[in-house]
Amino acid sequence: MSSAACAVNRWEIVFEGFLNNDNRKFEGPFGEWTGYYASDESAQPVLEIEAIYHRNDPIILGVPPIGGGSDEMARYRAIMRSAMLKQQLRSAGVPDVMQVWPHEIGASRMLVALAIKQRYPGHAKQVGVLAASCGASVYGLKMVIVVDDDIDVSNLDQLMWATLSRYDPATSVDILSRMRSTPADPRLTPEQRKVRDFTNSRMVIDATRPYEWRDKFPKVNAPSQEVTRKAREMFGYLLK
Repeated sequence: MSSAACAVNRWEIVFEGFLNNDNRKFEGPFGEWTGYYASDESAQPVLEIEAIYHRNDPIILGVPPIGGGSDEMARYRAIMRSAMLKQQLRSAGVPDVMQVWPHEIGASRMLVALAIKQRYPGHAKQVGVLAASCGASVYGLKMVIVVDDDIDVSNLDQLMWATLSRYDPATSVDILSRMRSTPADPRLTPEQRKVRDFTNSRMVIDATRPYEWRDKFPKVNAPSQEVTRKAREMFGYLLK
């Protein structure tokens, strides 16, 4: 047996007890971060509670993974994974990765977007393929999108606009097969689950201006990120 404690919301309530591997009960299925029930019932160790500690009138805020999409857990994980992935790409020798964001809509796992300052032909594909394989992002990933550094990749509208206007479906997409997935992936086939083949394919989209003729690419008819930032600093009070 081993001692264990389960905390909810920054120690508002603490359950102290023992996990006995010989004392198991069936539980599940569990609603996963993908927004689906991903597993059947399974026998799990029972926490034999010895003591409960709590504040008076504790604040209990649940964050159930219901229906997929953005939630509080995805938000803080996106911040953490963005820093981890950027560091791993830098350590791999990739220059000028300006921004990284694992989008909350994919539970900060399934969709990763990166903005780069292009330095050489193939730079965007290098970033995309590596981002699809790094330790911070490989698990359960479905799509990587690489854009130019004039795009705020944390803004889903900007990201989708850049993708739709700068990529060509026939020439800008690479598919990577047999990559590390997750048992929580609802797209795993029954045959895959039967043999525990937890792999998937994923899409790497180069949505940058084509390097060879990037200077001839049509100009954007909107203010730059820097101009937009300054305008918000000066006149943002009007939007409150």
